[in-house]
Amino acid sequence: MDTEQLQKFLEENKAEFESHLRQKVIDSLTQRIAWDLPNLIQAQVVKFYETELAPEVNQYLTDNKQAVMKVVMAAALEASDEVAKSMVERVKETMDKNSYQRNAVFKALFGIH
Repeated sequence: MDTEQLQKFLEENKAEFESHLRQKVIDSLTQRIAWDLPNLIQAQVVKFYETELAPEVNQYLTDNKQAVMKVVMAAALEASDEVAKSMVERVKETMDKNSYQRNAVFKALFGIH
């Protein structure tokens, strides 16, 4: 294909090339927006939280520190009670199984066997 034939080919197919190129640009922009938009939104939400919400949430927690501490302490006590109950159940199960495991429990808890 010489230069003249190439120019003729390009001229004859100019509309198709432009249409295809236009569609490629549209597809590329659409894909770019689909990829970038979630990050853009997330960045704006984080910025809004940091500048608008966080200071007020922090102030509310500070103003209600005693009430928050009561709830936290109650939850901590409840959690430790549950852990203790679970440990007692585990020790009971172990002690019921056989004397070797019972001896291991006594040794671990009291240093005796």
